[in-house]
Amino acid sequence: MSSLRKQGSYDRPLPSQGRLLLGKCIPHHTLRRIGSVVPLWFFLNPYVLKNVKINSMQKSEIITRDEALALSGELTFVTGVFDLIHLGHMRMLSKARNLNPDAKLVLAVLSDENVKERKGPLRPIIGLGERCEALSYLKPVDYIIPWEDDWRELREFVLELKPKILAVVEGDNGIDNKKMHIEKTGGKLIILRKEGEYSTSALIEKIKRL
Repeated sequence: MSSLRKQGSYDRPLPSQGRLLLGKCIPHHTLRRIGSVVPLWFFLNPYVLKNVKINSMQKSEIITRDEALALSGELTFVTGVFDLIHLGHMRMLSKARNLNPDAKLVLAVLSDENVKERKGPLRPIIGLGERCEALSYLKPVDYIIPWEDDWRELREFVLELKPKILAVVEGDNGIDNKKMHIEKTGGKLIILRKEGEYSTSALIEKIKRL
């Protein structure tokens, strides 16, 4: 079981480290303005309101790697960072869920260490526990795996999990490799088309210009 989960990090609100990390990327004088920009832009969007679980009792389940392997039924699998969740994430997850409405949507969320390796020392802005909890309130999502192993092990994990669908966003650098692995299990890889130029990196740059 994950060390974060043992401490109950996914069961209650966490003291945020995001503010400290954000301060390394964004000048402090703009941080005071984020509260008046991001919530209005994000939470008042009708698409977002439609896809958020209003009742906390509806939260998705955060599970371990081994618990995911014990799941039954058809699965759709998505991996990602999900740092500073934005409309692009929401649309992608909604599309992934609709690929097979009868399947459970399982997310593997990369650990802070994996994110730093892939995106640089100043990322993620939001820690793993908070990213997983935020995702648990999204309606399309059924299960969330905090992926604290090396990200390269996800290739073998797909062979064990055997999802019917592995969903990726167009432009993913590992499409060919992922396609090879999912087809070994009899599943298929589906590439989701982006709608709009949404990204966490672009959002950070936009905030820095405030």
